[in-house]
Amino acid sequence: MKTKKIIKILCLLLFSIIFSNCENESTIQSNADPAVIEAKNWLEKNNPKLTILNYTKQIDWNQAIITDGSKGKVVEVPITLNNNTEIKKGDKIIKSYNRLMFIKDNKLTYKLSHVLITSEKENFDVTDEKFNFYNIKTDFEGTVTILNIDDKMDYYGKISKKNATSTSNKTNLEEQTCTYVIKTYDDGSYDVMYLLYCTGGSGDNGGGSGGGSGGYGDNPNPEPTPCEESIEELINSSYPTSELLESTIKEENSATRKKIYKWAVFKGPGFTINSSETGIHQKASNNNPSLQWEWVSLTHNNLYSEGNVIGFDLSFSLVSADPTPLGSYNYAMNLNYNVNYSGSLCGIPFSKKFNYDSAKSFNVNE
Repeated sequence: MKTKKIIKILCLLLFSIIFSNCENESTIQSNADPAVIEAKNWLEKNNPKLTILNYTKQIDWNQAIITDGSKGKVVEVPITLNNNTEIKKGDKIIKSYNRLMFIKDNKLTYKLSHVLITSEKENFDVTDEKFNFYNIKTDFEGTVTILNIDDKMDYYGKISKKNATSTSNKTNLEEQTCTYVIKTYDDGSYDVMYLLYCTGGSGDNGGGSGGGSGGYGDNPNPEPTPCEESIEELINSSYPTSELLESTIKEENSATRKKIYKWAVFKGPGFTINSSETGIHQKASNNNPSLQWEWVSLTHNNLYSEGNVIGFDLSFSLVSADPTPLGSYNYAMNLNYNVNYSGSLCGIPFSKKFNYDSAKSFNVNE
């Protein structure tokens, strides 16, 4: 009798385990949409060079958003950026939300894009299925930018309850505001990792107005002419940076020393714009060799260029130089400057002027 009772208990236990496994397998299968699995497999197999992936800590495949419409099935996957990686627009670090977007070109390949969303609201949910390629919620306020595999802007939309405007990569970029991926440090300094996009100017190509209920899948994106492509390629390939080139001791005695710092503030195809600064250090009483000098002052000297711009004339001018102490051992230089491209575009004279910011933190021991 006792044996039969034990066998009965074992059978019930075995049944519950089998049922639980079946239930779990069913849940997994229901969440593993074939479109998501296919996109994930394609990404892992092809390892596409989308720049934001270099700064991505996590791809949240479990929160993938799948929509279907006039341009076929679209998969959007929320991503989390690395620690200390932020998005900076102009001179402010902004709250951003990021997705990878997969649109199948044919049976074997995808068009992969980076979707960058900024919102006026603090509680925006990047996993919200109601906010997608084919539809934007009517209460959304913020911007949506789509960057393609070449880091060029395919779409930019500024959306509010009252109106929405969108532009292609032919946006007039004069008097622009630029957005970057940056790496921040505990002392308040940062390094620019790369340029995302720039917006602004007196007019936009394409776009319109509405209540924000449409999606970001109907971008007009007209193709530029070959002449326009040449100048756009130069501009899109040029960006602010903060690369230290050299530091040289010019004078030194038992109490003070003078150093000249040279760093690249702007890079383009075949050229750089560099900055020169003078740093003054004073001797400190400390047994630690790395703490025996402290900052006194940092002064901007001048901007100068190296290399050549082929086919165009390049000029630049300083707007402001703001040295900022960051404790005893670090000093930051914040520069605002204009870069002007000029020349002849298909026989028609042109001049395009842009404003940029660059910042560099100098350690006393650099």
